[in-house]
Parts: sequence; structure tokens; C-alpha cells
Amino acid sequence: GVDGEYNWNRDKYAVWFLNRCVELGARDVVFFCNSPLDKLTINGMAHMSKDSTVNLDPANYGAFADYVFDVVEHFRNEGIPVTMLSPINEPQWEWKNGQEGCHYEPAEVAGVLKAFVAELKERGLEDSVEITSPESGEWGGRTREYVNAILSDETLGAYFSKMDIHSYWSNLDSKIKFKTWLDEHYPGTGLVMSEWCEMVNGKDYTMDSAFNMADVIWEDITVLNVSSWQYWVGVADGDYRDGMIYVNKDKKAARPNRRLWAMGNYSKFIRPGFVRADLSSDNEKVNAMRPVAFKGIDDGDGKEKLVVVFINRNEAQTVALEGIEGYSGYEVYTTSEDKDLELTASGSFETGTEYAVAEASIVTVVLSK
Repeated sequence: GVDGEYNWNRDKYAVWFLNRCVELGARDVVFFCNSPLDKLTINGMAHMSKDSTVNLDPANYGAFADYVFDVVEHFRNEGIPVTMLSPINEPQWEWKNGQEGCHYEPAEVAGVLKAFVAELKERGLEDSVEITSPESGEWGGRTREYVNAILSDETLGAYFSKMDIHSYWSNLDSKIKFKTWLDEHYPGTGLVMSEWCEMVNGKDYTMDSAFNMADVIWEDITVLNVSSWQYWVGVADGDYRDGMIYVNKDKKAARPNRRLWAMGNYSKFIRPGFVRADLSSDNEKVNAMRPVAFKGIDDGDGKEKLVVVFINRNEAQTVALEGIEGYSGYEVYTTSEDKDLELTASGSFETGTEYAVAEASIVTVVLSK
């Protein structure tokens, strides 16, 4: 392990937020590492040196795992539902600009993960905590090398049933090529999109960044068939297209932007356990709105729901859902420049009913049984 005592009060504000999130209903908490603890790194820092290509000696893989699981077990004992652990973040980048991070070659990723899987089993946490990896930064580039290093290993291939990847610097073509390769070489492997924000400088409160985010959600759901889509980051004070809520620390003010409500068009209604449903149209204008559908039992009210989301960058349109039976009511929720995920229509459901999709909006239609 790591010499010394743990001081659990060192980051009391982050711990306060962690506890508050759980109080408000968070059921899954992911603990992740940008870098190993600086006591364990070769250069004694949590980022790479100008001349370094490796920053974690294989002799310290076990100590790294031991430290992380000490932290995981502490917070689980405090009542925090830490259900996922990600020891590596975007291993392909060099991290030599002072930003916290650690570069790993594919074989090194496999070595670290084997130490973590061994520690997980030694502590009897196999049924409680899931290790996720490789958290590669993009779908193209060297991502296949990292995925192959994991899934071709006998121990790791038996452990990992899905790969967690980030959608930075990735276009639709790179996603199609990666999914085709994965299905050919490792069929049945699931995918999670575990981090993305729009890499553009400057704050944006408008539908522009909300549409761009929704397009990536649609791509990742329909092309990659991801089972989870995770955004970076909830709250921010910088000058960047990241936070769903911008804060001004000097004025102690907070202001949501369109991305918050646009995310709600998906996350508020597509609940855990929902399954993507087949959806087709021969109308080009409807297909241009990139519809996606999910169905399942809502964990809030226990009702069976069918949820359809449309991304409409253009003029107002109407859509009808046909070939659907058994639902009794519908609700329509709209996000636009002047609507914050607002309930804009509701009524009794009939197949063929037309729903209004406002100009320049993201719209969710919810059918209920």
C-alpha cells in the first residue's frame, strides 16, 4: 500500500457535494483516477514530465490498486454507492502540459487493469464494484490498440463485457469504423460513452451547443448502441462549452443553459433499464430530426412508457406515431430558446395523433400505459 495515514477531511467541499448527490437520489457513483497518486509515480507528479513516456513503474501497479480500493471501501462504508471504478483516463494522450493525467501504452493498460481485477477479487468486491476501462479519449486513433490489449488478454477478456470510450475528436465515420471492427473481432462486447463535451472555447447559453450535444447523443445511441451516455461536466465557471450550469463565483450566481434542458429531453424520460425500440420512417424531414425511441417501466411512477426524442434544427413540423397500441396518454416536452423542457401538449393517446415539433427545438414525446 501507500505509507502514511489517510486524511478524509482534505477535500471537505467535494465530500459535501458527494453526500448531497446521494441524498438527492444518486444511485451509482463512479470513482476515477486521472493519474496514480504522486507518491507512486516515477517523476513524483500527477502529470507527465517533458522527457517522460512512462510514469508508473510496474512494481507500483499493486500499490496503486491497493490505495484506490482503500478509498473506495472507505466511502462505501460511509454509505456512498460507489459501484464503478475507473483507474485509467485517456491513456493515449501525453499529458505533458501540466494537466493532471498519465500516459500508458496498451500493454501497460492491461498490466494496471490486471492488478485492479486481482485486488477487486481479493477484497471480495466482484458483486459490488465494477472496473471500467480503457476510457480512451476518442473512437479513432489508437483506441483499437487499447481495446485489443484488454480483450485479447485471457484474464481481462473474461472480466470485461463492455468498453468505456469517450467521444472527443470523433466524427460519425470513426464511430462506424470502430463499431464494425469491434463486432468483427469481439462480437457481443457492449459499449459505454463515458465522457464528452463540446471542445469549443467560449460560453454558450443557446440552442447551438444544445443541438451539437444532442447530435452526439443520437450518433452514440444509434451507431454505437451505447448503454450509457455520460456528460462532462455538470457545473463550470470557465469560458468553455462544458457546464450545463455556469456559475459566477464572485457574484455567487448560477445560470443554466440550453444544454441542461436538452439533456433532460433524454435523461429525464429515458430511465435506467429502458431498451431502445425500433423506429422507422419514409419521410425525409422526420429522419432529418434524428428520432430515437426507448421503452420500459418508469422507475418514478411504475408505468410503462414509450419515449421518442426529436432534434429539429429547422422549421416547425408535425409528426405522428403509428403502429403503436396499448398506450392511454401522451405528453410532449419542448426545449428551445424560450422553453425549458416545457410541457407543451398532453392528451389521450391514439395511433396517428399528430404532435407539434416547434421550430429550432428538441422535443420528447412520452406515451404512457
